[in-house]
Amino acid sequence: MIEHPTISRAQREVWEWKEAAYKEVKCLTRREALRELLRKAENAAKAEGMHLELLRPPHAGMTVAEDRAGYGSQDVGAET
Repeated sequence: MIEHPTISRAQREVWEWKEAAYKEVKCLTRREALRELLRKAENAAKAEGMHLELLRPPHAGMTVAEDRAGYGSQDVGAET
């Protein structure tokens, strides 16, 4: 990452964390990416002794809007 004196170390760490999180799910569909992120959040919550039901969406049986492109793909919104 490019060093810049006006960007705080904390901000660079956030950007690096976001980039790492994106790389983990960039090849997945939106549904798969959301499930993977929720799975990781549930594991982290469980490790901290949190109640898992707080992380579940109110309509857990509902489907997630999807498109044919993978999560983060450049052609999202392209006409078919």
